[in-house]
Amino acid sequence: MSEQDPISQHPAPPTALRFSLALFVLSMAVVLFSLSLFRLISFFIMPSLFFDLLLVCFPIGAALAVWWKGEPSRRFGLALPLLQLVMVVTVVATLLLKHVDFMRGGLFNVDTTSIMIQVAIFSAIYAPFFVAYGATEYLGYLTGREVLKHRMNGVYALVLFGAAGGFVVSLLQESVGVARLLVLSIGMLTAVKLALSPRWRVLRGLEALALIAVLAYPGTSRDFMLAFKSSKPNSAAHYKAIYGDSVRSLYEGWGRYSYFEVMKIETGEDSVLWGFYNDMNQWGYRQGTLDPGFRETVLQPFVTDSRNIVIIGSGGGRDVKLVRSVSGGKIVAMDVEPAVFRVTRGLLREEFEDVYSQPGVEVIAGDARTYLEKSSEKYDAIFFWSVGGYPQLMLEPGNMIRTKEALGGFVRHLSPNGVFCMGYDRELDPQKVLLRQYAMTLQMHGAKVVAFEHGTPPVEFCLIAYSPDADPAQLAHWKQVESTVGRKVHGNPIRKMRDEELFSTDFSPVTDDRPYLAGNIASILSIKNVRTLFYQIGAALVLVCVVIYFLILAERKGGGAPNFRVQFLALLLGANFLMLEHICVLEIFRKQYIYYDAIIVGVVAFLTITGLGSLLINNRTLRWAILLSWIGPVIWLLQLNATGAAVTFAAMFLATLVTGNMFPAVFEAHPQDRLHIFALDAIGAAGGAMISFFMPILYGMTAFRVVALAVFLLTTVVMLLVGPRALGKQAVS
Repeated sequence: MSEQDPISQHPAPPTALRFSLALFVLSMAVVLFSLSLFRLISFFIMPSLFFDLLLVCFPIGAALAVWWKGEPSRRFGLALPLLQLVMVVTVVATLLLKHVDFMRGGLFNVDTTSIMIQVAIFSAIYAPFFVAYGATEYLGYLTGREVLKHRMNGVYALVLFGAAGGFVVSLLQESVGVARLLVLSIGMLTAVKLALSPRWRVLRGLEALALIAVLAYPGTSRDFMLAFKSSKPNSAAHYKAIYGDSVRSLYEGWGRYSYFEVMKIETGEDSVLWGFYNDMNQWGYRQGTLDPGFRETVLQPFVTDSRNIVIIGSGGGRDVKLVRSVSGGKIVAMDVEPAVFRVTRGLLREEFEDVYSQPGVEVIAGDARTYLEKSSEKYDAIFFWSVGGYPQLMLEPGNMIRTKEALGGFVRHLSPNGVFCMGYDRELDPQKVLLRQYAMTLQMHGAKVVAFEHGTPPVEFCLIAYSPDADPAQLAHWKQVESTVGRKVHGNPIRKMRDEELFSTDFSPVTDDRPYLAGNIASILSIKNVRTLFYQIGAALVLVCVVIYFLILAERKGGGAPNFRVQFLALLLGANFLMLEHICVLEIFRKQYIYYDAIIVGVVAFLTITGLGSLLINNRTLRWAILLSWIGPVIWLLQLNATGAAVTFAAMFLATLVTGNMFPAVFEAHPQDRLHIFALDAIGAAGGAMISFFMPILYGMTAFRVVALAVFLLTTVVMLLVGPRALGKQAVS
């Protein structure tokens, strides 16, 4: 064939159907890969503090894609193996994180500078993936316009639907593990390459066989996690180093929310089972005789002969065993992680002495607050021992169970002679910030509160709140019970704390609107520190964005900058998308109480509706759709107390549909500015992500909702001002 033969130079483009399927799978793959990485880095501190900000790498990737000469379809085909290679390298780099995690071991001796350094290191590790991701997505948009006859709305919808699919597939975490999800996402790119090009089929086949072999290998998850986990204090490796041959691992595997492990340590006559969530020790269960610890010594006198008891975060069943030793009543044992009950009642049932199979024990795998809100029962005791004390320092709350509203709900479920008992290690609250917070919140709800501490210096705390409905005789009885609490455990003293140690006039309760500081973050970072961190990251983000902007400006054909209004609109489009997505998550979280579940439900719904908006709304109807979409947000702004998934769906449905249409409409209408529009959209999304992270912490979810809705209204107004002439026709350049 001649040198100019188009067949030899440029393979025939894929059919519209094959390309559509490939683009959908590609979007699913990169989102699944991102979510799997995020699940792994949640072992460390505050991943959202930097992960979403890496969207700023998208324009770098897009600029590189422009510098790479050739037809978009050809560049897209070459970008896929490069993206796949970067994904493999990123997985390997993830195994190095434990060597740069200097915060976990010194949890209460960190400052904003330390956090910024760790954020910078983690960002550097993941930036190449986001650069490659941005380049591939931008080339996918350009190629999609060619193959799908300039239907950018359809291309954008495929990307959004694929992203939603990635979130859905991530639910396989519990059954296949995160390591296999990473391999699966990399394998999806092999499928995409096969679908788009007939070349190298033998090589692609070998790729696929290798990936299938890794997926099928029984030790994939275990071996990966063994290489990934650290040896920091309270980790499984730390326990093995201390106890040596006395340690035996009984179970390791992914649950719905965490990596769950059970370890057995036998020393002399003692045999203790330890439970680890995300490689952090969270509970212990002593086989045989009842553990004679601080918890048992303090709580047993208060639950003797209780008839109806709830245990929140029952873990291995230590508290079930405690209650059963002094009461034959009904016990409701709850744990949010389903894997705990699956293992303790299944594979390790005998190791845990059938503790959950005893008569009168009811097991609930789910959120305690949700369960109790649906129940009208009153309980003689509610146990709440160190639930969710560590994960993410409540900057990324696992659940909403420590707030004023939550604690009030627990107190209201006490019978007149009921007690609410909570406790935890001093390591989680060295300055007693949580202790005073809880004591004053419970007192606010009418409960009389007493507290005990164990050790010199103290190593554990226990708060006990008496039902507000307790009569004087019952309170006198509890006073007598207090005097029967043992004064020593293992030679260390137990002391009843003075009221002045627990109560203060300077008190503001943690609410559902601001649950982030309900954990021990106040012991580590003050509001001032968090605000400083916000300014530091914001300044760094602005600096990076300015550099990126001028690099991309240099690539503009014909010189000069795009119309300012178009640039401003592109920034708003990215910020609006991320902030509305976050509204969906937070508003569901306010009623569903489990952050992980809220992310899955909220983001999948948001991406699906925006994808539909991209398909269903066209340029002729966009103006009217925008005007109608203002109704829900404006009414919601006037009714700030309205919350929940149903309210969010009703208020934001049309706004979400419109959001799905605006980016492709602008992208199509300004062919000469597409790189700028893509880049500024990504920069806006990074800014929106930063606001979405910090604003609820500093000012509350309601304040964030107001700002996010205002950004939506501003975006649509600018869209109407910029778009009337340009959006009336479809550009085909």
